[in-house]
Amino acid sequence: MLFNTKEFDFQGIFYKDIHLSCKDFKKAVFSLADYIKRNISEKSSPFIYLVADNHPKTIIAYFSILHAGFSCVIIDPDWKTLEWNYIRSDTPPSAIIRIVQETSIYDFSKDILFLPDAPPHSFDEKRGYTIVYTAAEDGYPKGALLSQHNLMTDAYSKNIASQANHDDIVCALLPLSHLYGLTMGVIAPILSHSGILVENVKNINALESIMDDLKEHSVSYFYTIPVLIFLLGNIPDVKNKLKSLKVVATGGYKLPETVFTNFKRKFDLEILEGYGLTEASPVCSWHAPGDKIKIDSVGKPFSCCQFKVVDDKDNLLSINEIGELCVKGENVFEGYYRKPEFTKTIIKDGWLHTSDKGKIDRDGYIYITGLLKDMVHVGGRNVYPKELKRLLLLHGNIKSIDLSYTDSPLTGTKISAMISMKRNTPDLQSEFMKWCIQNISAYKLPKIWTFTD
Repeated sequence: MLFNTKEFDFQGIFYKDIHLSCKDFKKAVFSLADYIKRNISEKSSPFIYLVADNHPKTIIAYFSILHAGFSCVIIDPDWKTLEWNYIRSDTPPSAIIRIVQETSIYDFSKDILFLPDAPPHSFDEKRGYTIVYTAAEDGYPKGALLSQHNLMTDAYSKNIASQANHDDIVCALLPLSHLYGLTMGVIAPILSHSGILVENVKNINALESIMDDLKEHSVSYFYTIPVLIFLLGNIPDVKNKLKSLKVVATGGYKLPETVFTNFKRKFDLEILEGYGLTEASPVCSWHAPGDKIKIDSVGKPFSCCQFKVVDDKDNLLSINEIGELCVKGENVFEGYYRKPEFTKTIIKDGWLHTSDKGKIDRDGYIYITGLLKDMVHVGGRNVYPKELKRLLLLHGNIKSIDLSYTDSPLTGTKISAMISMKRNTPDLQSEFMKWCIQNISAYKLPKIWTFTD
């Protein structure tokens, strides 16, 4: 098990005025794990849902679920009714953990909902996984099965490259509901014996106070997305607040060169850009400290994996030839839950076909040149047009939907929608918009709407 290792001897977790020591963290994990095992039958579903808000109790719950012998299905707190409904039909949970954020200690009666009517499950081999829903190119998200070995391999590789240690404090200004935040912001610093600073990423208006926290805790490793790095430049005295930083890394979507240049000029630090995808645990390349920065590149492969580029017939391409990027290594996931045929289309002879276009130069640097999959990046999150259309069409008054896209260097893609309604009045448009907000994640929704008959 991931938790049963000597490596779990780290500084602890910092959050607001809370300092959770390693000893107290372990005690809380064991206590919650025991409570889970006492209240769920071994024959029940192996899945426990974790609504992953950025909070120390989320981290406790994550390791407790695994230590108790269940699989943790990571739930984005922003997901709404329609998204939940589909996932619950695929991996029916035996419990849902949704923390009360106002308290630092678990209240078992409030933080955990047990579901005794969850159907019996025979997939014992699916215990102990982290499951993240992704890959909705066909309109339906799929549960990526990530073993503890996958995640630890990826985290160890990051630590080898970054050389973080017990003296460091790590902050990932990223949602814990995404593997980028979970692996780089939690698992990697635990394995490097570092400290973890947890911040609430939902309130970007509090960015100045977040920078105060980075200064107070002398954060040395900082992970985030390009738009937040851009916004740092508007904070008074921010250079003084970030003077303890040794590494600033970004991912999620392409870093604009102007953001890189302005940050380097202001802070005398180079942003280390990387690349990854959920199915690779997730980071599989980056500019490690000391590497020469190639601004158009996403760096070199992690030590745990290798890359190749192939054409549409799976023939190996040469240096600087553009094709599909493929990744192979122990960080690559085991497949999609209950989707063996789809898994076979993405993993071939051990190689994960990423559906990202790119190339590799003669120095081993990787470049992303486009997407082969039907997906767009919105503020560091993946949005799948077919899934969005499927969800919108569940409203009974919609005839058809036409989506269009505008690229933004800072925030990724802005989605616009032309909605054809069966009955079209201002009141019905308003009712439809309210329905969307209640049922679909805000980050997936178009920013510009046009309605027609």
